[in-house]
Amino acid sequence: MSKKGISSIELSKTIGVTQKSAWYLLHKVRYMLEHRNSDNQLRGTVELDETYVGGRRRGGRLSITPVPNAKRKTLEPIIHKRVKKGTRINSDEWWAYTKLCSDYVHDVVNHGRKEYVRGKIHTNTIEGAWSHLKRSIMGTYHRPSKEHLSKYCAEFEFTYNTRKKTPLAKFNQIIDKIYHLGLSNWL
Repeated sequence: MSKKGISSIELSKTIGVTQKSAWYLLHKVRYMLEHRNSDNQLRGTVELDETYVGGRRRGGRLSITPVPNAKRKTLEPIIHKRVKKGTRINSDEWWAYTKLCSDYVHDVVNHGRKEYVRGKIHTNTIEGAWSHLKRSIMGTYHRPSKEHLSKYCAEFEFTYNTRKKTPLAKFNQIIDKIYHLGLSNWL
């Protein structure tokens, strides 16, 4: 998978199939990537942030979960599922993160006061990832539907998390995941 993804039109030309077949194949791969191991929690220092994609708010290793809104009652269960208790979390001052200090070591940078870095406390990495995701969507996919946004996010998450691996290593990881999920009838 390329750094900014690949459109179904580009893939169809590359492998000599129709655009519809390429779209179907890409969505099969994205579906597989979307079904990640939920036991694989983030740990160490984790940066939290939310972003808007297509006019709606969504929200080391990257873990992306599209959500309908950025309210505390929506975000906290996801954070507790995806981030190991006791982990150090860096976030901005978004109000939905204010109660995380009961389960995590929570450090905050206050963007509203023009504070972006305080020592090792920042959200620059996650904000850079959001910027890259948005460029990928605008430059390659243009306007993914709400129905398929989670698949595009899963593809981006995989690409981001494997950015230092060779294309062959990435391909092998995808094949291993297909077999692990029992989806070998796709091949």
